[in-house]
Amino acid sequence: MLRVWRTREKFRSYSVVHSSIAVLEQRIRAEARLSGLEDALQRFELQKSTLTTLAKQHAELLSARSELPADRLTDRDRAKLVLMGELVREQAASYGFSTFPPSELEISHESYRPQREGFEIGFEMSASDTIRLKWAYQLALLEVARTAETHHAGLVIFDEPQQQKTAKISFKKLLDRAALARASRQQVIFATSEDRDQLEAFLSDIDCHFLAFDTPIVRRVA
Repeated sequence: MLRVWRTREKFRSYSVVHSSIAVLEQRIRAEARLSGLEDALQRFELQKSTLTTLAKQHAELLSARSELPADRLTDRDRAKLVLMGELVREQAASYGFSTFPPSELEISHESYRPQREGFEIGFEMSASDTIRLKWAYQLALLEVARTAETHHAGLVIFDEPQQQKTAKISFKKLLDRAALARASRQQVIFATSEDRDQLEAFLSDIDCHFLAFDTPIVRRVA
């Protein structure tokens, strides 16, 4: 009897310990689950706050967009582009542009680039006319800034504008036009390897600052 009683005591003791471990495991799992849910709740509240901020910003953007003109351009924008087209056509004709009538040149209200009959000008131009159009476009941007509010810096730099050997008279016209910038406190800088005698003749009747270099402008320092 004694041995049997002891065996039962051991079994009872084992059962109590096993039950305590199971309860402890359940408690640990419950606390871990609770901790995870609390963390998820915190993240949810944070996201809800972010969404509230985004919703406010979205409403402000919608309101600002509703005040914009339907075609993205204000009346002042359109006026600038019209003036730009006039200046480009005027200069292109002055420089001797001849691939097609300069009167057909226009400025796109989408890309703000030169176009003809609604299409961007491509390879149909000669190399020299391509250069003439670039001259006209770059100086037109400068000239628009004289009467309209733009982000132009008031400075244009031409590096070897005669690279396609356009006619001398075209280059002279470009210099004459660029010289008009002085009256508006703007600046146009030319870097050119044009024949010096020819260049001095072109500049003889132009109020400008002429700086000649008899040696390379950039050279190795001894």
